[in-house]
Order: sequence, then structure tokens, then C-alpha cells
Amino acid sequence: MTTLAAHPVRSISRPAAAALAIALALPPATLRGAEPPSALPTRVTWAALPPSIQTELQRTGVDARRFDAWIDAARGRTAERVREGDEDHLVFYALQSTRFTALPPIEPAASANALAARLDPDQRRRFLDAAEALSPTLVAPDVRARLAALARALARRDTDPRLLYFHALIRTAPVSSAQAASGDAIEAYLARVYIRAMRFLCRQALAARSSDAANAVAALFQTRGLSTDTAVEAGFLVQVGVATLHALDPARRLRRVIVLGPGLDLAPRTGLLEDEPPQSYQPYAVADAVLSANAIDAPDLTVTCLDINPRVVAHLARARTTPTTLTFVSGVAESAQVTLSDDYRAYLARLGGAIGTVSALSPSVDRYGTRTRTRVQVRDEVDQRIEASQFDVVTERAGQGADLIVATNVLAYLDDRELALALANLAAMLAPGGALVHNEARQSLNRLAALVGLPGGHARTATLATVRGGAPLFDRVFIHRRP
Repeated sequence: MTTLAAHPVRSISRPAAAALAIALALPPATLRGAEPPSALPTRVTWAALPPSIQTELQRTGVDARRFDAWIDAARGRTAERVREGDEDHLVFYALQSTRFTALPPIEPAASANALAARLDPDQRRRFLDAAEALSPTLVAPDVRARLAALARALARRDTDPRLLYFHALIRTAPVSSAQAASGDAIEAYLARVYIRAMRFLCRQALAARSSDAANAVAALFQTRGLSTDTAVEAGFLVQVGVATLHALDPARRLRRVIVLGPGLDLAPRTGLLEDEPPQSYQPYAVADAVLSANAIDAPDLTVTCLDINPRVVAHLARARTTPTTLTFVSGVAESAQVTLSDDYRAYLARLGGAIGTVSALSPSVDRYGTRTRTRVQVRDEVDQRIEASQFDVVTERAGQGADLIVATNVLAYLDDRELALALANLAAMLAPGGALVHNEARQSLNRLAALVGLPGGHARTATLATVRGGAPLFDRVFIHRRP
């Protein structure tokens, strides 16, 4: 089988560009517009860790005396990775968008290969090792033309919602305030972040061809920028997990749910579709799965979204004051070679029925194929049950008593030491009998989860599509229940 780590998916019709500009300029707390989230984060302390995790950390050189300094350093690294993740999306947008230029789109992986091919062997080695900065003059002319066009669009503050997001990002770019409004300064900044993003894609391609490909790629993800990617396929995984939980314990009602790293549909590495403004749709897909399976009403449900990226939190927080219309588009496109599985097709057909009014849309036909689309007008009572707060799962905890924590495409970004802390924090946030649902297949996770009282034992494979002449597209969902 071929694992589908994260397929691109689009979501949603949201507020006007002017409202988005205001939202990006305000701190998340200003945007909530209602009661604060029920799970406000607090910094984790050494004393709050279970002895098993203290022992695990001590083996790696972190003890009670060094713990606070290590946490401070981890926060600093995380802040850098958040920015790098946003910059990766900025580069993918620069290469693929058709909104700010009529120049032909460029596939990011192909662009990375072309950049590496322009280097002599010594330059290529230094480039991959990040031993020295690569000269922007080595960037291909077609890429430079798109970067220049994007720099002009960002300098004039175009009203496109994605451009507004990236304009907010470059306001804090490492250029002087006197240069910040200069197209030349923005273009130079774009060239730097382009080179860094291409370096990662080249390293990823090399890792995927290595003799230990799975571990090599996993190691890269534990140091790369923190992506905001989100996809409808993640909702399918959650639906499979929630259905499994309901079968295990039909009497239990999942009333308090945490979505860790809900993300934002902004600019994925492949398959950028710009028909709709960006949106974080996973909280709604999770609410739909829970309400469908657990026979509870929306007022009995709370979905708390915890994300490391403040811009994602700002986006989610507006849901309480702005009606939400979602357009779910499958990240997997059907073709002569690719056929959706019956289970995934059935999921797409009923998606959104528990949270709002569903309208069938004709399939979306684009340069990537034909994609299933569903539009959902979300009920206001569901919007009001969704909270948002900035949160670092490694260094913080957020309340107690969750019946379900969903963490898809999140834990892969953590090394084993960070994963140990994250699992300790998540275990502390669960109610007795509560469950953690995730899709991280790393072998060390089961051992670490057992140390914090989250034994495994339940795993399901969610097949998305069959591929003619190839392995099926699938992902796996894992369930850990607190006794």
C-alpha cells in the first residue's frame, strides 16, 4: 500500500477581504467575541509530569534543574518553525497561484529539482547541507519572474484573502521597517525563503530514495517548518475513529472534544485551488462526525481548537461572529487511474448533514482531475460551539476532562523527546475513558503512550482510493483510551 500523508483539500466561503484584513491585524483574544475557550493553555511544569516521563527526559539530559530552560528553548524553536511553515506556504503560493500573475504555474517539487540541477556538485552539497547561503542569481528565470510579480502584489496590498494573509506575514519579515514597503526588499526576502523551501524538498526527495526511507523522511519532518495544511481526508480518518469508539462503547457520549492543530487551507505543496478563500474546516468535520455517531445535540457539544499558529487561531475565532458556509472538495481526484473507495465516497456524500444544510455541487474539474464537492451552510448553534486558542502541545496543557482529542498530521512534527511531553500533556487533558485519535504510525509512540497511561490496541485502515496498476491510497487511524 501507499500511505497518503496529507492530500490537499479546499474549503470554504468566508467573510469579505476587508474583514479578513482586520482579523489578521488583531490579536486572537480580541477576535473571540464571546466567552473565552474552556481550555485555556497553561505552561507545563516538571512536577506535573508523570515519573515515567521524568525518567524518560532524564535519559536525554533534561532533569528538574534544566527543565524550565529546555522549555524556553523549545518555545523559541517552535516560534521559528511556525514562521518557516508559513514561509513554505508563501513559496508554494508564489509558484502555483494564478491570482496575482498570468505566468504559468510551477510545480514546487519540479522547481526544486530544476534548482538542484543548476548547481555543480560542490554547490549542490553545500546547498543541501545549508553550509552557506545560495546566491539568488541561481534561481531560475521563470521562478524569479513569479517572485517579482508576487512582490509587487504584496507591496500594493491586493485584496485577495491569501495575499492579505501573506502581507501580514511579511510585515514581520527580517527586513528593516524602511524597506518593508519596497517591492525590491520583498522580492529579495521571497528569494531567500524560496531557496530554503526548495532545500527541504530536495532533502525530502533524497530521503525518500534512501535505504531507510520511512525513518529518514520522518526525521526531516521533526525539524521542518510547521505546516498549516488541512485536508478533507483527515475528516474521513476522524469519522472512522469516532465510529470505532462508538462501537466499543455505545453508551458513551463525546461532549467535549479538542482538535489539535486544525490548520488552515492556505497553499499546499501540490494542488493549490483558489476558487474559495482559505478556511480551517476540520473542526466542522469533527463536529459532524461526533454529532452523527453519538446522538447528541449541538448545544451539548464543545469543540476546542488548539493551534500553534496565531493566524490560524485568528481565522477560527471569527466563526462566532460570521456565518460559515463550507465547500468541501476531496483532495483525491478521480481519473482513469484513480477510483474512490466506496467508504470514502459514502463519507463525502453524507459529510455536513449533522452540522448544517447540504447542497450538492457538480464535481470540480481542474488541472489535477475531477474532485467531489459538497457545500454546507453551518447552523449558527454549531458555530457557537467552536472555540479557538493558541497552544503548544509540547510545552502547555489546556484544561482537563476532554472526551476526545483529535490530532491528525500533528505528531509527526515532534521528535521523541517532544512527543513524550506532548503525550503526557494530552493524557492529562483527557477525562477517564477519554480517547486520543491520531494517525502517527511511529513505533516509539505506543511505548511512550503506555508510559502516560494511554495504552493502544485499536487501529483502523481508511482506504481512500484504488489506483490502477499501483497500491491503494490509504491512511491509518490509531486510538488510545485513558482507563
